[in-house]
Amino acid sequence: MPNKFKDLPKIICLVISLLTLLCAKTIPAQSQKLMASGFIPPSTLRNNANAPIITPQITPIPKTIDNDINGLTNKNKSNKQVKVKVNYNQEENKNTNSIPDSLSPSTQDGMTVLQALDEALIKSPRAAAIRAQLPITQAEMVRATQIPNPAFFFDRGLYAEQVRRIGPILTVDPPWKLAFRLLESSRLVKQTKVELLAQLWALRIEVRRIYAELIVAQETLKTLKLLLDLAVQLRDVSEKRFAAGDVPELDLLRAKLAANQADVDVQVGLRRLYRAKQQLNIILGRSTENALTVPRLPTLLTPVPPATYKLGVEQTGILPDLTKHMPPLQHFMEIAFGNRLELKAITASIQTNKASKLRAFGDIVPDPSVAFGSSTNGNAPSGPKLSSLFVTLNIPTPISDWNQGDIAKFNATATQLKYQYMSQKNVVTADVSSAYNNVLAARRKLRVYQEKILANSYEVAKLARRSYEVGQSDITTTLNVLQENIRIRTQYLDAITLYQQNFADLELACNKPLQ
Repeated sequence: MPNKFKDLPKIICLVISLLTLLCAKTIPAQSQKLMASGFIPPSTLRNNANAPIITPQITPIPKTIDNDINGLTNKNKSNKQVKVKVNYNQEENKNTNSIPDSLSPSTQDGMTVLQALDEALIKSPRAAAIRAQLPITQAEMVRATQIPNPAFFFDRGLYAEQVRRIGPILTVDPPWKLAFRLLESSRLVKQTKVELLAQLWALRIEVRRIYAELIVAQETLKTLKLLLDLAVQLRDVSEKRFAAGDVPELDLLRAKLAANQADVDVQVGLRRLYRAKQQLNIILGRSTENALTVPRLPTLLTPVPPATYKLGVEQTGILPDLTKHMPPLQHFMEIAFGNRLELKAITASIQTNKASKLRAFGDIVPDPSVAFGSSTNGNAPSGPKLSSLFVTLNIPTPISDWNQGDIAKFNATATQLKYQYMSQKNVVTADVSSAYNNVLAARRKLRVYQEKILANSYEVAKLARRSYEVGQSDITTTLNVLQENIRIRTQYLDAITLYQQNFADLELACNKPLQ
């Protein structure tokens, strides 16, 4: 090797050593950044023996509402010792971050109302108890196949007649009676199915009511959280202005009182959410402590594009799609007349009554009984003994009893059921008309809240906070405006509950899912 290259291996080894030391210092820092951003898992670094094991400090996203609320409560307690610099742009971002926006994809993973209804009808013990009633009625089909049992006949005259008769007695059941009993039982099963469907519909309405209560409880808690954040921020501003001598101590005390009241309201809203969550778990047949999440509603504090609002409507199943017009009343009338279970139950009762009447006519013909067997006679006084067969036939005569009472009752029942059917149609018309108009009124109320009232109330509350910060309004006016804003949002949630009740009434009046 020439002399000019004899030190080259030493130089290469020195460069490699320097690069190794440099990488050892830079890799942990870069790896920690990547792990914190979620691009590489910690197991990737554990394969390197020289690299330290770094655990990123990332706060996990709470999987249940309970953890989310507990974290919020702890945060609010810590805020009482922290001075907050009020910047209203940052304040709005803080509220948005502390309470996830209902239209973000991460908050829309949850059980929709349709999923809750399906699960309740399949897994709820109440639905299982309703379905278990059907086999009881189906047992009447088995009962209809029963025929009288044969009897054993024995006649013995030991000394006087010296007669002995022995043999079976058979009661003949005419075949048309069996056919009429099966017909009556099959129609009774159909009638029972309709009645059980009505009970399942009542369960469905109860599930929808509990689900809507959970949604409203969740959104109410979100509103109360917002009020608590605003009250804490207003208290901090009052402390600063009191320290600067701009406001009297009374303003500071009132701001602290408002913050304490808001904290109590949050705790009450939390308990209401627990209750609604457990009630839905119970009616679905789950454990009371089972994790349960439902989608959030759109905030609607700023104008929302129609596509985004429609996405929120489809994901929750609670809000109406205001981009579509309601069909006319006659449309729902036709649905109700074709699907209302009360009308179907009366129709099934009419068919069952006809079958019972046919059975009553068939039972006019009596069931004859035949006895036959061996007959032995001692032929007293001297004999000889005689043995032969005997046959006895008993046929009741329908002279005074030919089921005239049952036939008259079934005729009167048929007349009453016809009038009851017309009466029920009148009731269905009234139910559909009332529920339809209530739904229209609720939709109109929600439209006004979504298009005008919510956004306007939010702007007024924001201006009131700013005016108090610059000293243009007192604490009383500001607190009244903030409380009025919360009251309006609570009324909006009450309007959602009312719409769900009215919509459930319309579905029940039509006995057909309308979503």
